[in-house]
Amino acid sequence: MKLKFLLFSIIICTSFTSIDAQKEQEAMIFKAMGDELKRSMDSLSLPGMQKPFFMAYTIGKSRNYSFCSTFGGYEDRTENPSCSYTYRVDLQVGDYHRSNINYSEPYYQKSNNNYFGLFPYDCNYNEIRRILWLASDDAYKNAAKEYDLKMMKWQQINVSPEMEALDDFSRITPIEKKVEHRFNQSFNRKEYWKETLQEVSSVFTKYKDLINGWAIVSVTSTDMYYQSSEGTKIVYPQDYSHLRLGAGIRTEDGGDISCNVGYNELNDADLPSKDSLIRAAEKIAQLAIALKNAPKVNETYDGPVLFEGLVVAYMFHDFLYEKTGMTGYRTPLISSDSETMEDCMNRKILPKNMTVTSEPGLKEFKGKKLFGAYEVDAEGVVPPEKMVMVENGILRNVANGRIPTLKTPLSNGHVRPALSGKAYTNGGAIILRPGVVRFDVTEGETKSQLKKELIRLAIEEGYDYAYIVRGESIAPLQIYKVNVADGSEQLVRGAPLPRINIQQMKKIAGISSEQDAFNWSDDVGLTSIICPSSILLEGIRITKNGSINREKNLPVTSPLEEKQNDMEKRK
Repeated sequence: MKLKFLLFSIIICTSFTSIDAQKEQEAMIFKAMGDELKRSMDSLSLPGMQKPFFMAYTIGKSRNYSFCSTFGGYEDRTENPSCSYTYRVDLQVGDYHRSNINYSEPYYQKSNNNYFGLFPYDCNYNEIRRILWLASDDAYKNAAKEYDLKMMKWQQINVSPEMEALDDFSRITPIEKKVEHRFNQSFNRKEYWKETLQEVSSVFTKYKDLINGWAIVSVTSTDMYYQSSEGTKIVYPQDYSHLRLGAGIRTEDGGDISCNVGYNELNDADLPSKDSLIRAAEKIAQLAIALKNAPKVNETYDGPVLFEGLVVAYMFHDFLYEKTGMTGYRTPLISSDSETMEDCMNRKILPKNMTVTSEPGLKEFKGKKLFGAYEVDAEGVVPPEKMVMVENGILRNVANGRIPTLKTPLSNGHVRPALSGKAYTNGGAIILRPGVVRFDVTEGETKSQLKKELIRLAIEEGYDYAYIVRGESIAPLQIYKVNVADGSEQLVRGAPLPRINIQQMKKIAGISSEQDAFNWSDDVGLTSIICPSSILLEGIRITKNGSINREKNLPVTSPLEEKQNDMEKRK
């Protein structure tokens, strides 16, 4: 009994010590940022140049570990959780009405208006101030030069009265807010993942035709600290876990096919079990072999195509984020860009039975945790609980930050940070994007109904076949040729899929009543998409791959094949 009490007391004391240390470090980071902000705002000045009117610092403290295993072997990535610090400096000169930003590049996609980099691992108050001091100096000098260039150009071009009246940077009410992590990432499962990935990747050794087979996991937990000269102070988390399995194979005509599956979750405990991963590895290996032996698309097709699974999320993701996407994009002063989706405000961009909402507070859908959920954006703006972006096919709102546009003059809290750890290679960029976006439909159909409609439309256009494109978190997307006479399907390969544009999205011929949720992580940030599981589009062009691979197949057989042959001889 005394031993149990002693152990319990040790655990409690350790927990309180850890919490106290975190509070001390948080206070140190904010003090360093606050002191350097005040000094920079008071002192940054050059003769004949504007002083800064706005500054903000962001520091990301990230813990991460990753493991990789190839054909059952072990590759040491970061066996012990590593800790890294990234920083970004935002600085503007002039005033809220006319500042240096959005001169040559869009503010939310530009890297050199944010001065960024990595702190040493064991950073302290003095080191944080030293690095922010140097970065602020560079940021100020460049902002001041850019402001003068912008003002000169402003006098040389025609500017509409509406744009003349529009501010360059919107005001907000400063807030202080700390958002807690939704769970405690303990980083205590590294041995489990090491053993699991070795066992899973060893599955690929059973398939002699494979030229590679691997498994990798990455677990990250980040605290983002933001402080501005306006008085905003926020702390918010960025947590995600990513696991991928993959296998490669070479075809008889010398081409390489790579198949992989990815899983994105909030917590590594939510990633698939070992048994599920082993089954997934078997499926990937069998798909690679099936694709190797599959016939190639040998003619151009221009007709109806049914999309199912992850490929639907890909399409809606591109629709949201490609080019300017559904954002409040403000064309830079010297840019030739003119057309944005915001120009379609109050016009039809999707079928009339579809509504799109941004729901940043939605944390779970059908039991799946959504890692795109957030409470405050990267500029310290609290987003609305629900914002209708498309209502019955009509564009009503776009995601925006503090850069006003004619149709969206105020921030609605949709500025997101780059993933910490990738922030350095991304230019420490911040970008406009919803965290959780939901595509809802009325009067949807079942998958079997959509397949029947696919066949009907293909026959109507004179085809004796049609295509279904499927993706179950597996790349490449699988293309199936459907016989319209009996509905049978045949896997094919060698056909690149076209990008789906806004005109095609308006003409959806059928859409599923079922919905799936997908977590999406890329170099920019974390997004969760809830969308229909299937859509049927007309006028999709599928062509054969015109490139010719002249590489000869491998002259020496795989060592896996040699090993299997030796085992068969011994039998």
